Amino acid sequence: MRLALLAATLLLALPARATPEPPTGRSGLPVPRFASLRAGDANMRSGPGAQYPVTFNYKRKGLPVQVIREWGPWRLVKDP
Repeated sequence: MRLALLAATLLLALPARATPEPPTGRSGLPVPRFASLRAGDANMRSGPGAQYPVTFNYKRKGLPVQVIREWGPWRLVKDP
């Protein structure tokens, strides 16, 4: 399994604010939760921001992921 950080625009989730809040994220949705990649081309980064390097590129739209935490528009996810 791999942990990844993805922009919220790539997940079927609502935008969120700055810090995570268990047991629900800032989006108001529960965490952890399952979602799917909305885009067919999504970058995984080593941290929650565009200044972090891309470590992997997802090429499959609809890939299921588990959202673990939320930071603003970013999500920490676990993929299959």
